[in-house]
Amino acid sequence: MSPLAVRLAFFGLTELGLIAVVALVVAVAFVVARRRRTRRPPPDPTRTLTPGSVGFAVLYRWRIVPGREDDFRVAWERLTHQIRERRGGLGSRLHRGKDGIWWAYAQWPSEERWRAAQALETVDSKSSSRMGEAILERFDPVPLIPVADLLVTEPRGPVGGLE
Repeated sequence: MSPLAVRLAFFGLTELGLIAVVALVVAVAFVVARRRRTRRPPPDPTRTLTPGSVGFAVLYRWRIVPGREDDFRVAWERLTHQIRERRGGLGSRLHRGKDGIWWAYAQWPSEERWRAAQALETVDSKSSSRMGEAILERFDPVPLIPVADLLVTEPRGPVGGLE
């Protein structure tokens, strides 16, 4: 008797029984995952927004000290998580332009919520210092009021015949 068979026998299972249990667990996990995906309707990528329906957005821009890009990114991620959890921000995306300028697009429920968060002290002084040390040049933030929302989180269909 193989060591696996001995262990399975202890639990009253055969190797074939173990395979059946594993198959059942995989099938249940698949069904649960599929239900989660289909439970909420996909966002309508063509909706036109009414003022305040998405809230408020801000563009931030920086020039980063060469060699400090990873320090900046790690600090930005920590701060963004904390701002989302402790200040009510809706999250952000960080981008680097081909011209070397780094951009972040952040969403907020409202301009008032963003201004109130700006008036408070930092959510993480260590990460703020680390981020600040990595910044060579900081540009003024650009407040934005969303007008139309065509951003989706998953592709809708083939692009140029590619699937």
